[in-house]
Amino acid sequence: GSCCPTFMIYYVFCYQFGQQLLGMDRDTLLKLDDQRLKMEKDMMDITNMLNAPGMPGVKGPLVDSEGFPRADLDLLTVRTLRNQLITLKNDHKELMLKIEKGLHELHASKLPVPPKESKEEEKVQQDTKPATSKDVVQIPFLWVWDVQETSPAEEAGLKVGDAVLQIGHLTSRDATDLQLVAKLVQNNKDKKIKTRIQRDDGIIELEIIPHEWNGKGLLGCHLHPKPKKNQEKPSSY
Repeated sequence: GSCCPTFMIYYVFCYQFGQQLLGMDRDTLLKLDDQRLKMEKDMMDITNMLNAPGMPGVKGPLVDSEGFPRADLDLLTVRTLRNQLITLKNDHKELMLKIEKGLHELHASKLPVPPKESKEEEKVQQDTKPATSKDVVQIPFLWVWDVQETSPAEEAGLKVGDAVLQIGHLTSRDATDLQLVAKLVQNNKDKKIKTRIQRDDGIIELEIIPHEWNGKGLLGCHLHPKPKKNQEKPSSY
């Protein structure tokens, strides 16, 4: 994929009036994903324009110290860009709510719940557990770029290339604010954080315990909002 891989589609079956397939149409999900990616690109482009040299940024003042309109700015262009950015953010929020609604509908489908695996069985199978029909469709929003040896991240089973679908209560709806992830980790030092990742074609649920160790950070891994092929500086936790 590009910034975020295309949704993985999981089909939910029920047996009312015979076997029927419930859930969102694949083409619909792909179109929603395309819309989301385009919005995110447009928001990034506008933000870069506002942060360019000589521009005031997203929230910089448009008046000078005496309260007069700044003569060094094209105020019409700046206001237009800011209004476009606000509109895109609102549209993006509505789109994500629409996606979430569809995912909740899938999750709410009445399916038999399989017996829970014992902790030992779960640990043995966590690296190879395939995605099942009861899994909720989620969008990756963080990628693991690096995992330090003997770190809490390695202890939990994280591997380079894993795509994070959820960490604690955070999902793709919080993808634009990585500070939320850092805050979550700090606030849960020495506590278990339930984490759901995508590895190859499987969905894996892990429990990460942030704690002090011999290395840097409380997790000892590098997370980034893009896959590793984008050679940018990752965030260390």
